[in-house]
Amino acid sequence: MRIPDGISAVGPLLAQFLAMGQVFAPGLQILAQVDDACAVLGDEAKRQRAADLRQHHRRLALEALEMVAP
Repeated sequence: MRIPDGISAVGPLLAQFLAMGQVFAPGLQILAQVDDACAVLGDEAKRQRAADLRQHHRRLALEALEMVAP
């Protein structure tokens, strides 16, 4: 079992910052780590927030791809 560190607190902010720069894959990986850490901590509210952010980031990534595609 991995001991949760500060990722549950700063991970969502880092993922949002990366999304602003259209860097989606690392942000999604960070949000997965946030989910894991929150599961260890038993923080269901933060897990739901991370899930919401993951869904939002996926939607943004798809929109960015659609803008690039001919």
